[in-house]
Amino acid sequence: MKFRIVTLISLLAFMGALLPNHAQGQKQQVIKFRTQVKPNSDERINLVMTPMPGGDGVKIEGAELVTLPGGEGQAWKVTNNWITITGPVTKFDCNLSAIDSITFENPESLQELIVETNKMGVLNLTGMKALTYLGASATDVREIDLTGCTSLKQIHCNGSKLIKINLTAATNVERVSLTLSSLRDIDLKGLNKLRELDLNNNALSRIDIKELPELQSVVLSSNPLEAVSFSFCPKLESISIKHNKKDSKLTSFAAVDLPKLREINLYGNKISTIKLEDLPELSEINLENNSLTAVDFSKCSQSLTEVGLGSNKFTGEFELKGLESLNKFTIENNKLTSFKVTGCPRLSTLGVQKNELTSLDLTSCEGDLDNVYASENKLSSIKLLGTHKNLYLNDNQLSSIDLSGCTSLESIELGNNKLTSLDLKGLNALYEVNVYKNSIQGENMKKLIASLAAKESFSTGSLYAVQTRDPEEHNLCTSDDVKAAKEKNWSILDRRDYSNYEGAFLRTIKCRTEGNGGSIKLNNQDAASIQVYTDTRVDVTITPDAGYGLKTLGFTPTGEGATTEDLFKTGTFWVSKDGEVAASFTNDICKVKLKREGHGILMLDGDRLNQDLERLPRGTKIQVIAKIDPKETDGERELQSLRANGKNIKGNKEFILNEDTEVVAKFDWLLDSKDPYEGETWESNFTKEIVRDDVNVVLFPNPARAEVFVEGASKEATIDLYTLDGVRVLSSVADLSGRASLNVDGLTEGIYVVLVGNVSKRLIVRH
Repeated sequence: MKFRIVTLISLLAFMGALLPNHAQGQKQQVIKFRTQVKPNSDERINLVMTPMPGGDGVKIEGAELVTLPGGEGQAWKVTNNWITITGPVTKFDCNLSAIDSITFENPESLQELIVETNKMGVLNLTGMKALTYLGASATDVREIDLTGCTSLKQIHCNGSKLIKINLTAATNVERVSLTLSSLRDIDLKGLNKLRELDLNNNALSRIDIKELPELQSVVLSSNPLEAVSFSFCPKLESISIKHNKKDSKLTSFAAVDLPKLREINLYGNKISTIKLEDLPELSEINLENNSLTAVDFSKCSQSLTEVGLGSNKFTGEFELKGLESLNKFTIENNKLTSFKVTGCPRLSTLGVQKNELTSLDLTSCEGDLDNVYASENKLSSIKLLGTHKNLYLNDNQLSSIDLSGCTSLESIELGNNKLTSLDLKGLNALYEVNVYKNSIQGENMKKLIASLAAKESFSTGSLYAVQTRDPEEHNLCTSDDVKAAKEKNWSILDRRDYSNYEGAFLRTIKCRTEGNGGSIKLNNQDAASIQVYTDTRVDVTITPDAGYGLKTLGFTPTGEGATTEDLFKTGTFWVSKDGEVAASFTNDICKVKLKREGHGILMLDGDRLNQDLERLPRGTKIQVIAKIDPKETDGERELQSLRANGKNIKGNKEFILNEDTEVVAKFDWLLDSKDPYEGETWESNFTKEIVRDDVNVVLFPNPARAEVFVEGASKEATIDLYTLDGVRVLSSVADLSGRASLNVDGLTEGIYVVLVGNVSKRLIVRH
């Protein structure tokens, strides 16, 4: 009998082992976390679960669901610092819950985990074999363990402090976004399903992108990359490695044998050598703001549609040819002296502005070439096609231009050249003309307006004929000229403020002196009056007698109740009406001596005053300009002291001239810093700066509604605000005290990341 009982017990135990897990009391999933929210306080935390506690065997300890004031929804009230959730939760979202520690036991049910905007430093996800989505952005997480996360498809950990992640454990991951973090290296081996990789704004110095058969896009922007390579990525379509150039260390780049690559963006690096071969699908490449002196596209692709080479180091001659699919080509802001384009039958937009071209011949281009940007060169001649629609030729040296064949032309900019005449006859499609700051006057201005094609009343043209109140403007467009243009439905505009221009009127300006002591001239003319057109500048020349100085100087427009314009400081004015210039002199004068110690700017406020320092009237209120000169200093100096005859005037920078006065300005190193070129290297200073920022940077208020203030940054540190997707939406610069502000009133509510120098801080925006 005893033997039978033992046998029976053994049999039952064996059968129990064969039963389903739930029949044996399977170990339950447990999520346990600690929040910094005080128990039983008015502050609430955010917990979203599927299923919610109370159903399907899910229960919660340490928190209870309560109704918000006014009945506007529900939230979780903390009853214990440690909160435990037990049961088969498949989705867990604890965003914005001030969690500083979280653990998972038997996490086999969890499929979606969102722990964004919390304070935990470690995230151990070991054994989460069902997990498909991880959101850990805007956290203090430094390390993530993905061991056993074989179902994970997407990882989003942006704006964290991440330095370590075993990504290779997530063998089925498809999308990885680890931006605005602190990763120094990363292993991608074996990620055969990875399609999207975004490592923007980390600390990566080197990276090999290889043997990733499904990879389609890579973003490595804003990393201190010294080397990067790509190999065996047959589906790679897009590469982005943008930088700000100042801090870039990338000097060379190669892309070879990438059969699906369509787009390369290398903006803002220091690349001087580049290799592009076997890229049959390459369509767009941005190489702007680098250090290139030459580039070869011949082994690259005949599919190129857009090429950007602006702000490099190209000099001398450049020939663009043989790119049959090319639609847009820009090479602005270099030092080219010659440019040729041949072939390129689909070229529509050409940008060669800000070079040193003296001539430009576009007649060899086989395409329509709709848009030509060639402003800010030294062009004295240009040959054009009849297909151009928009020509931008401002700021050159053109004295003439032949537009007779440009019948497709819709707009042209010829401002700031040397034109004395312009013929636009036959250009019936033309609707906008810029000719400001030339020398078109009298009959030639009349001929220009006469050559304009008449417009219908519903489709007026715009002629920017002048830029008033500019000393370099020599065009003259009279009221009669404006009238003639209006009759053809053309508006005459002033480029100074883009307003309608009524035309120039001839005005009479008289001059006189009150009493003795000196004389004055207007525009250097020795006459009692002069005639000038409106918006013309009049310069008043002051000639005091020996022992005298100018006491008052003003212009009074004609008309009852007119207000006198004070010209004492400037000695110039712009004419709008008839009027009179009057001056008076005094022999009660004083001298001002300016003395500067160190690098900086020291002068009186008023151009005329600085020309007459030895005979300024006693009792004059003097305003002093004293500031650092960015052309002479490195930004590490400041105004230390400013004194007038020994009296401190640094605060308001002004004094009353009651006696001969010496103004002394002292410029020196910032009081809270030392010579950056002595003692420590730049690298060590930079490292210390990061550590200091990490401790001291403060954002307030946070959450913010309209404006957020930054304190504790390094002086003149760059401050950028990003979305969690890594898109920069705002930017600012800290002042010398490390303070700045950002206006977030126009942003949508949500979580953002503020990057202060190299330190990331979370920001919540609520309206």
